[in-house]
Amino acid sequence: MATFKTEPRTKEPDPPTANAASRDTVGKEQITRAAGFRRLLETTSIVQWEADARTWAFTYVGPQAVRLLGYPIERWYEPDFWVAHVHPDDRDEAVRFCEQAAQERDAYEFEYRMISASGQIVWLHDVVAVDRLDGAPAVIRGFLIDVTQRKRAEATARASDARLRQLIEQAPDAIIAVRADGQIAFVNRRAERMFGYRRGDLVGEPFEILMPGQLDVERLARDHATEAAQPLSRIGDGVEPVTGVCRDGRSFPADVNLSSLETDEGMVVVTTIRDISERLAAETARRESEERFRLAATLGADIIGETDIETRQVEWSGKVDEVLGYEQGEFPRTVEGWAAQLHPED
Repeated sequence: MATFKTEPRTKEPDPPTANAASRDTVGKEQITRAAGFRRLLETTSIVQWEADARTWAFTYVGPQAVRLLGYPIERWYEPDFWVAHVHPDDRDEAVRFCEQAAQERDAYEFEYRMISASGQIVWLHDVVAVDRLDGAPAVIRGFLIDVTQRKRAEATARASDARLRQLIEQAPDAIIAVRADGQIAFVNRRAERMFGYRRGDLVGEPFEILMPGQLDVERLARDHATEAAQPLSRIGDGVEPVTGVCRDGRSFPADVNLSSLETDEGMVVVTTIRDISERLAAETARRESEERFRLAATLGADIIGETDIETRQVEWSGKVDEVLGYEQGEFPRTVEGWAAQLHPED
C-alpha cells in the first residue's frame, strides 16, 4: 500500500493567486490535448490498449479493434479474450514471451497471429510498455498494428526464393557465383558433380582452381564496374572452349556464360558452365563420318547428290563434272538445273 508523509501545518495557505489560476489553465489544456491525442489515435488503424499485467485482461481497447478482428468491443473485455484468440500455434510461445518480457523489460515488441471473428488469420505487431508497482509489473499498455499484408508479402518472397533456389539446384549446368575478389560465394549441385567437390570445399576458395589461368574474374568484375564496361558475355561459344579442371585432375572442355549481379554484399559474377565433352565428341564423329562418306563417294564409281529441300541446292559427291563431260564446277548445283539436264524421254 502506498503511504504519504505529511508535514505539520504552520500557517493557513495563501489565497489563490494568479499563478494558481495559471496552473489550473495549463492542467486543463493538458487534459484537452490528451483527449485530442486519443481521438486522433482512434481515427487511425492502430489499436491502443491497456491491460492488467497479472491477469492479461483488457481495461481499455480502442474502437479500431472492432475493424481489426471483427469482434464487438465488449468481447475484448471478457476474461482471457486475448489468450483465447491468439492463434493456437502461437499461443504458448506468445504467453511465455509476454510473461518473461514483462518481468525483465520496461518495453518490448513481438509479432504473432490472432484469429478474427470470420476465422481469418491476422498478423499483429504488438508494441508494449510496462508500468510497475513496487517493482512488479502492474499495468501493460501498447499498440496493436496489423502487419498481415507485410507478412503475406514476406511469405510470397520466401516462396519465390525457395522456387528460385530449387530451379538453380536442378539446373543442368553448373552455376557458380564469384565475388569481386575472385572467391567462390555459391555453387549449385551440378557444380559439385561436375568438378568433383563438395560445396563446402569450394565456397571461399578462388575460382582459379576450377579454370586455372583462363578466366580472370577479378578483372572482369572491375571492368564491369566502370561506366565503359560492356555486358559480360559467353566464353567458349564459337571459339576454343574453356578447360575445366576437376578435383581428381581430370579436365574437360566447357562453355562458360558470365553475367553480373548486384547484391547486398557487392557485385558478384555468376558463371554458368556447361560440360561440352559429349557435344564435341559427337561433332568430331559426325565430321569423321562425313569425311568417310565423301571419300567413299569420290573413290567409288557412283555419283551421289545430297539435296537441301528448303533451298533446293544440290551438293554432288564424286567426279560429277568429269564423268559427265563438264568443266570443273559447271554441272548445275540446283534441282532445277539438274532436272534440265535429264534426257527428254526420262
